[in-house]
Amino acid sequence: MKIKLSELIKLELASIIILLFLTFSFYCLFFKNIETTSIIPQRPTLGIAYTLKLVFQNMRVYFVTFLLFMISPVPILYNWFILLCNIGYNIKIVGINTTLHQLLPHGLLEVPTIILYQYLSYKMMMIAYKYKNSNALLMFIKENKSYFILIPLLVVTSSFIEGLIG
Repeated sequence: MKIKLSELIKLELASIIILLFLTFSFYCLFFKNIETTSIIPQRPTLGIAYTLKLVFQNMRVYFVTFLLFMISPVPILYNWFILLCNIGYNIKIVGINTTLHQLLPHGLLEVPTIILYQYLSYKMMMIAYKYKNSNALLMFIKENKSYFILIPLLVVTSSFIEGLIG
């Protein structure tokens, strides 16, 4: 039940390709033809206060994803729907270049981290439904403890990059 690094790399690459396609689709379906007479939203002021807010927000999403592992597709789909809508709308309002500038460099760390913890949550759900006992679940967590330790560190790091660098 230990997740192999090669399995994760394939999952990450496939997920990123799918997310790029979905982002483009969301933009074309929902935002391409809307009028942009609204005020362009201002970016938050970078700094420690904003960084700490991001850390708490991102860690909350991480914990909710794990706490609700028995229905993991719900928070996973909700999270990506919100993110893709925000990215698509941002592309419409400020353009692709500005949107990419706002997503990088923190997105290079944040997106794979999100995919990783959502995958772990999904695997926990599948194990719980398949084996119907907590021993199998605890074994999975134990075998993959390095990922469970690494994820909060990555979430905090990407939050600091976003909050202090942009």
